[in-house]
Amino acid sequence: MVAPYLKMGSRDKIENIARLLARLITRFDHLYDRINSSSTAKEVYFHLRGEYGFGKFLAYQVLVDLLYPLRTNGYRPLLPFSHDDWAEAGPGAHKGILILLKSGLKLSDLEVMRWLRLNQRQEFKRLGLNFTYLASKNGKEIEISLANIQNCLCEYHKYAKIRNGTGRARRKFALRSDSPEQLRLDRRLEIAL
Repeated sequence: MVAPYLKMGSRDKIENIARLLARLITRFDHLYDRINSSSTAKEVYFHLRGEYGFGKFLAYQVLVDLLYPLRTNGYRPLLPFSHDDWAEAGPGAHKGILILLKSGLKLSDLEVMRWLRLNQRQEFKRLGLNFTYLASKNGKEIEISLANIQNCLCEYHKYAKIRNGTGRARRKFALRSDSPEQLRLDRRLEIAL
C-alpha cells in the first residue's frame, strides 16, 4: 500500500509518486550526506522521516532495505548498522504488542521487541516449539532479528484480528485445487481437524 500523495498536484497516484521521486532526486545529495554521516540506525530513520512523503512506516522500511547485504557491495549493507541495532514499530506491530502485553504493563514498543529478540530461544523452548532457524553459509543458525520481530508482530496482529473476528484478511492465497501442494495441504488440514 502506497499513499496517493495528493498534495503533489495530480489526481493520478502514479503521477504523484513520480513527482515525489523527482522531488527527492533534487535533494538526494543532501539526504545522502545526512544519512552517510549518521552514527546510528535511528538517526538514519529520522533523516528519512524528515523527507516529504516518508511517514513512519515507509522511512523504517527504507532503513531496513538499506541494511541488507548486497552482492554489489561485497555482501555488506550500504550502512554500517544491523537489523538488530534499532527498530520502529509500525502500526500493525504496535497493535500486536498491545495484544501480547498484560494489562497495566508500561513498556515501550522497542523494549518489548528487544525482549522478544533476546529471549526467543528460551521462549520457543518454554512453549515446546521446535523452531527451525535459517542457517548461514557456514551452518550457524540465524536468530530472528529485531527488524524481523517488528515484522512478525505486524503479521501476528493481522492473524489475531482474523482469529478474534475483529478483522478480515486483505489477500487470500489459493492453490490450484488439483495441485500436489493443495492435496498435501488438504491432507494436513484433515489430520489437524
